[in-house]
This record gives sequence, C-alpha cells and structure tokens, in this order.
Amino acid sequence: MLLTTEPVATFAEAQTVVEHYEKRWLIEEFHKAWKSGCRVEERPFQTLDALERMTAITAHIAVRILQLRTVASSSTDSPCETVLKTDEWQCLWSTTQHKPLPDATPTAHWAMVAIARLAGWQDTKRTGRVGVASA
Repeated sequence: MLLTTEPVATFAEAQTVVEHYEKRWLIEEFHKAWKSGCRVEERPFQTLDALERMTAITAHIAVRILQLRTVASSSTDSPCETVLKTDEWQCLWSTTQHKPLPDATPTAHWAMVAIARLAGWQDTKRTGRVGVASA
C-alpha cells in the first residue's frame, strides 16, 4: 500500500504516483553519494555563497560517482569512456598507474576502483566492492 496526498482517481494517475515513488531509491543513492562520498556535512562554511558554490560542485561529483558505479556494476567489461572523457581516464591512468597508457580503453570498474583508491579506499574487507562512503 502506498499512501499519497496526490489525487488518484484513475489507474493512469496511480501509475504516475508509483513511477514517482520508484525514483525515490535513486534519490536516496544520490544523497548517500553526496553526503558520504563527497563529505558535504563535514565541510565548514562561513558564508552562504561558499555553501552554494560547494553544493553545485559536489552535487555534480555525486552524480558522476553514481554514473560510474551504475556502468561498472552493469557489466564488468564496460569501457570507462561510457562515463569518462578520454582525457579524464587518461589523466586518471597517468596519476594512478605510473606506466604508459594502454592500447585499449580501461573498464569502468577499473576507473571506479582507481578513483576510490585516490579517495582513500583500501578494500579492507577484501570484497573488491567499492561503496560511496568516505574513507
């Protein structure tokens, strides 16, 4: 049973309410990535202007984290260029691998792990699964 304040007189209106509710989980995941992955609640702000700027920057980062995680989890061999531009993954490679660029584009899973390691993730549970919580 789904309780709502929206008017629901037809089956189509009920479907619309359910479709909106289904998006709740993605919104929850965004907030988790934004609050934990970007650590927005840990940042001290002295002005509203600084808060607004950081909100805009970190919200974009949270979306990119979710995009990369979605692509990486959908297929182990999805190329990272599905989410990252060529210069972005090449910069990430150069920063983390310290060896020449590969001939083939690395996977989205590789990119997700490389970014997580830059943020301090160490796979202490030995699962290989990266979450969005901060280190």
